[in-house]
Amino acid sequence: MSSFKLLITVLIFSIYLPQVYSQPLNGSYTIGSGGNYSTISAAVTDLTTRGVNAPVVFNILNGNYNEQILIGSITGASATNTITFQSQSGNAADVTLSFTPTSTNNYIVRLNQSDYITFQNITLTASGSPSYGTVIKLDGDANNNRFLNNVLNGASTTGGSANLIIIYADGDSIDNTTISGNTLANGSYGVYLDGISTTVPSSGTQITNNTFSGTGYNPIFLRYQIGPQVNGNTISSTTAQRGMEIHNSTGAMQILKNQISINSGYGIYLYFCDGGTGLPTPRGLIANNFISIGGNSTSYGIQLYYTTNQDVYYNSVNITSTNTTAGRALSVEVSGSSINI
Repeated sequence: MSSFKLLITVLIFSIYLPQVYSQPLNGSYTIGSGGNYSTISAAVTDLTTRGVNAPVVFNILNGNYNEQILIGSITGASATNTITFQSQSGNAADVTLSFTPTSTNNYIVRLNQSDYITFQNITLTASGSPSYGTVIKLDGDANNNRFLNNVLNGASTTGGSANLIIIYADGDSIDNTTISGNTLANGSYGVYLDGISTTVPSSGTQITNNTFSGTGYNPIFLRYQIGPQVNGNTISSTTAQRGMEIHNSTGAMQILKNQISINSGYGIYLYFCDGGTGLPTPRGLIANNFISIGGNSTSYGIQLYYTTNQDVYYNSVNITSTNTTAGRALSVEVSGSSINI
């Protein structure tokens, strides 16, 4: 080949290849040895660089991945162009993503302004540190994200440290977060989602059909929410002081069909929560929950404090605490009004 033809060929490839490799992602890709990407981090880097123009699925091959994942805003992500990370086998036990969080990088997966991301059928484990153990961190208006059928392992603790929360959003407007079908073990809190304020709340939160075990302080904590749904969860802990706690929230909240077994404290605790008046916004509904509280200290099955427009129907509460002065199946205190029991 003449030097002139070689020069033309090089020029063509130098123009064509960047255009090919800068095209947005679409379709399915594999992560792992022999896949399209050797690591999850490499896939995220490409995703961040190229964006998407169609639904994208990353199938993770069986194995252990010792990585920390940070996903920012992805160009092209939408309700149609969703992004999914999942085990290829569909079995969470086949893919383990683990990392040792630190004081400056306290997370395994962090979504920062990331929208329409799904993690499903994966095991995520915070390993090696008794002091830092956040598994999933949501920041910066990360909306429409889903965590489905994962195994989420936090650090073992008997306290309420903010550094050991499994799924954590603190002072962010995080809308349409779905946490469903997961198994959450240990951690100080299982799920802690805190909006910005009563004037800038989060909406569309769904925490459904999860199993919480060994939580140190509080399996589910929500604040500054509109109409959260907390349904069908199973909660069991010998150290937790709350089964679930919702503060400063409004609208048609649902707390349905949960099974809660803790050793002291409050099964369901609502604080400054106001349901709708019926039309156009439905009232809050707390129904068909099964609550058991033992131990020897304060034991309240359902506590409503400064709470209005709630329907409390068909719940079962069993107090087995040996404390003879601080045991109540249902307690309505301080200006509670329009509550149907």
